[in-house]
Amino acid sequence: MRIFYRRPLSLILCIMLGAFSLFSVLTEPYTYILWAGALILFALSFVKINIDIPRVLIRVASFAFIISSVLSFHYFNFYYRAYERFEGNVSVCSEITDVNSNDYYTYLTVKTITVNGEDYSHYKFLVMLDYEEKKEAPEFKIGNRLNFYGEISDFSNDSLDFNANSYYLSKGYSAKIIKPTEFEVSGEEKLTLASYFNSKRNDISEFIIKNSNEKAGGLLAALLLGEKEFLSPQIELDFRRIGISHILALSGLHLAVLALGFAKLLSLFRIGKKLRTLFTLFFTVLYMSLTGFPISVVRAGIMLIIASLLFLLANATDSLTNLTIAVFLIVLSSPYAIFDISLLLSAFATLGIVSLAELTKKYHAKKGLKNLVLNSLTVSLFAISATFLISVLSFGEISVISPISTLVFSLIIEIFLYFGTFFLVFGKIIPLGNILIFISDIIEDLASYFSGFRYVSVSTDFPLIKIFASIFTVGFFLFLVIKVKRKRLGVAMISIIMSSILVSGSLLTYNAENETSLSYELNQYGDAVLITENGEITVFEAKTYTSSRINETLSCLKEEKITRLDNYILTNYNSKMISALYSLMSEVKINNIYVPSPSTLEEKQIYYQLLSLNQVF
Repeated sequence: MRIFYRRPLSLILCIMLGAFSLFSVLTEPYTYILWAGALILFALSFVKINIDIPRVLIRVASFAFIISSVLSFHYFNFYYRAYERFEGNVSVCSEITDVNSNDYYTYLTVKTITVNGEDYSHYKFLVMLDYEEKKEAPEFKIGNRLNFYGEISDFSNDSLDFNANSYYLSKGYSAKIIKPTEFEVSGEEKLTLASYFNSKRNDISEFIIKNSNEKAGGLLAALLLGEKEFLSPQIELDFRRIGISHILALSGLHLAVLALGFAKLLSLFRIGKKLRTLFTLFFTVLYMSLTGFPISVVRAGIMLIIASLLFLLANATDSLTNLTIAVFLIVLSSPYAIFDISLLLSAFATLGIVSLAELTKKYHAKKGLKNLVLNSLTVSLFAISATFLISVLSFGEISVISPISTLVFSLIIEIFLYFGTFFLVFGKIIPLGNILIFISDIIEDLASYFSGFRYVSVSTDFPLIKIFASIFTVGFFLFLVIKVKRKRLGVAMISIIMSSILVSGSLLTYNAENETSLSYELNQYGDAVLITENGEITVFEAKTYTSSRINETLSCLKEEKITRLDNYILTNYNSKMISALYSLMSEVKINNIYVPSPSTLEEKQIYYQLLSLNQVF
């Protein structure tokens, strides 16, 4: 397709981003080999060889590769991972930039001024206080100067479910501090712009919940503002199982829907196109600020701003160039964002959609419902294809109905967002809560229904699937960058190969879940057993709950390629049962939960809380 044809800026920016990403994870021997290769390519550009590529482009591209890789190597090896530079206990002088606290823990985000008395670059540390440490600690406010001692550590032991180091690194944290002591707090609280918008976001969320209910309000707060505090783990799991979890995460989709709706609203008042574009720009910046600048929204916002400015100043635009510039600016301002999976998913999904537009721009789209559905499915296919390998390697499972569910739910969610915005503006005047609840129930019931199908979500944690996904991804991107004469045949091949991989995953998952009889002790005490027989999967839990215990259960289920449970049998009550179940239900589909009859007042209280899950017997 040659999507970079006559787009040298996009090509060079992609090369620079690729080099920066590559050298952020490579060790020294490999970096030297790649540098040598880039220098050889640069030198060969001066040799007279008949090639169909401009020599100046080769020189600029190889030079950009070297510069970007050097910056990446320097930044991530000499500056970023503070837990590799320091060991053991450290003395930190810092400023508090964020405070998150609940009944059990307090998490402080601090920007360092000095570490062990030495003036290093401003690291971002996560300071963690448990229940006992929290009781003894002073009150913390954003803007306070904070001196303390603590043990510096990486994040590798935080969870068994995901790469914690990569996650926290993508959020800008250089290390975590555990067992902090000897706090000295000084200075006054600062009201920052971020804290102001965070306060407004909380106020809006509370208004939504108060005027509807926790389920509908929680869903709307998550979709509009990215606030997932009131969102049930069940709806998150259902969305993930049917392949639309990206809808719950704030992204360019939400910004595009709202910005388009805002622009259409302005057009009703006969406002000119250029003035309408200016108002939409203001709306975009305001929405980015209100949502706390999540990376996927920032990517979409920058693209929209660039496109709007090009339209206003030159009456021209190019989506691929906008995308590469947007990602480049994000990484330039926050280099750690290169590890953020939401940025990767957002950028590659958008690349797939933009590439499809490039593919079809020479064809006149036919009108009619059939062609509309076909075009929408193709858009979903290209977005999923571009992110396929990331999803396979990062999540360990994938939905086999993702293209269809994305098409169906995107339309319903768009209606819900528009009505939710109307509800937000006029909710104090007109009682619209029941309508909001009605639409929310339709969304949740549909998601729950499709999520309940046995093999709607299949495990991808098989070597064969990972190999196929890697080959497919290489082929897909080659299809985008090389010249292809029969483009429609290429799209058909992409569809067939994608379907084949999904079918293979379904068959392998079916085989894993239909072992004749398997029994596993989930920890050293032997107080939990997993049994699969004839496709029915049961877990017995017998003793107390801990966070590490839930991780062990999930790890065992993932190891056996199991994404659902038919029966979850609990033989006793525990004060941590509710939170443990919520943790498990956010990762695994559970059809039935069995608990014994409650005998004490405490057990009855826990039992009635469990009944709200609608699956307890």
